Amino acid sequence: MSISVFLLIKSIYFLYFLFFFNKFTSHSFINFGYFGRKLDSFILYGNLRTCKKLKRTHSGRKALLRSLTTEVLRHGRIITTFNKARQAKPRVERIIKYSKKENKRHARILINSYLYDRQLTENVLKLAPERFKERHGGYCRIKRLSSCNVGDNSNRAILELLEY
Repeated sequence: MSISVFLLIKSIYFLYFLFFFNKFTSHSFINFGYFGRKLDSFILYGNLRTCKKLKRTHSGRKALLRSLTTEVLRHGRIITTFNKARQAKPRVERIIKYSKKENKRHARILINSYLYDRQLTENVLKLAPERFKERHGGYCRIKRLSSCNVGDNSNRAILELLEY
């Protein structure tokens, strides 16, 4: 008798906790097991906050996306995996959006803080407003390639600027 009452109380407590938790999150069953942890793929707030891990640590992922952004702005197009291209695209578009702003001094500070090359920053500030004068967004395009990587069979894609 006492064990069944204990299990009944425990199940009621669990249902109460589930109901309480459900009020404050919209995806309670997805991240129920991750309550209290800060994982990039489960933070659902803000514009660029949902980010795939890409099998890297936070600092490695940050360096990877910075280098992809730098190389796209330097060469105009790169070939990479589809998931990396999908994560780098909003960052490239944000840099171009900064370069089109009126306050060039503030834009230079923001772009220098993200890109690795200061000479590239000057080129972006000079050329991007002329190239993307009529566009109000959508400065990049991702094209899927039909072939896959030989080693791990991952999907390849081209990340390119539209006015390249």
